[in-house]
Amino acid sequence: MITKSSPGKLFISGEWSVLEGNPAIVAAIDSRTTVTIKKSKDNLFHIHLKDYGLKVDFRLVQGNFSYIQKLSKKKIKKFRFMKNAVEICCKYFSGLAPFSIETRNDRKGKFGFGTSASATASIISAIAGYEKQDISKIELYKLSAVSHFISQGKKGSGADISASVYGGVVLYYPYDSGWLKHEINKSDLKNLIKKEWPGLKLTRLIWPDDYFLSVGWTKKASSTTQMIKKIMLFKKNHTSEYKRIIKKISGTTIGLSDAIDSDDKPAVLKFIRKTEAFLRELGILSGVDIETQELKNLTEIADRHGGAGKLSGAGGGDCGIAVCFDRITKDKIEKNWIDSGIVPFDVGIY
Repeated sequence: MITKSSPGKLFISGEWSVLEGNPAIVAAIDSRTTVTIKKSKDNLFHIHLKDYGLKVDFRLVQGNFSYIQKLSKKKIKKFRFMKNAVEICCKYFSGLAPFSIETRNDRKGKFGFGTSASATASIISAIAGYEKQDISKIELYKLSAVSHFISQGKKGSGADISASVYGGVVLYYPYDSGWLKHEINKSDLKNLIKKEWPGLKLTRLIWPDDYFLSVGWTKKASSTTQMIKKIMLFKKNHTSEYKRIIKKISGTTIGLSDAIDSDDKPAVLKFIRKTEAFLRELGILSGVDIETQELKNLTEIADRHGGAGKLSGAGGGDCGIAVCFDRITKDKIEKNWIDSGIVPFDVGIY
């Protein structure tokens, strides 16, 4: 039996801008997806998505999923990340022996922690272990990124995968998604994983011990797909304004990375606040509710106590973060969040 787990993620900076090939700073957090895999007792593959209470059996026919049971479209959608991860492994490892696989998350619910990315990385890591395949971090990243990219309709930056695979805090420059889409359609998978990916660059940042990260949940889930459609419409109709804001978000992300690197605490707070201001501006100009009232409250409370707060991820709900440099300030921020109906999560950087 093999058990593997991968951390979830939180954006520290670079939201929306990363979709245009600009850098993001993402943190791996100790809210994990755990995958257990063992030998099948028959000649079938068995999946158990424990958090959904869903079980299914399948065969691999020429490397492709063939479900034994008839499934609704809704259930097929829930299994798509597992399906693509297994099929990718089958291609890369030149076949798979039947197994039973189970996934479970530390937290049930939608919080914006990148559960699908951590699940994808855990599944591929577990299958590699089961098949006794020794793969490197960059192989695991690329296999997970391809699988996740396909599962999302050949969209996405891969930033959440970088956190799940590398852990810690990552300065992430995304691959060229147009290039990857083209290569998936024409390249052999093994050659694709060996290739240099245009644009891709991952650097671990040192997150000092006296940098305290708070995570607050607004109790409201966001709909990222709908938000992306509206932002892309804004980009089409107001290209110069869109590019101006995206460039500013990118600039603050690079500034924040340099500030963390040099342990310049005032600059860290300044760039986090600036990023939030530009994300707010993007929301106002596009008509997309990026900074909800709850996220605005979260941010203002953090700023008022001498920390710096911002939304984390696409916005529209889910979570926000606060950074400060001592335990007393962190406790004050989180107490005020509770008083304002925001739920602090006890998660740290993994």
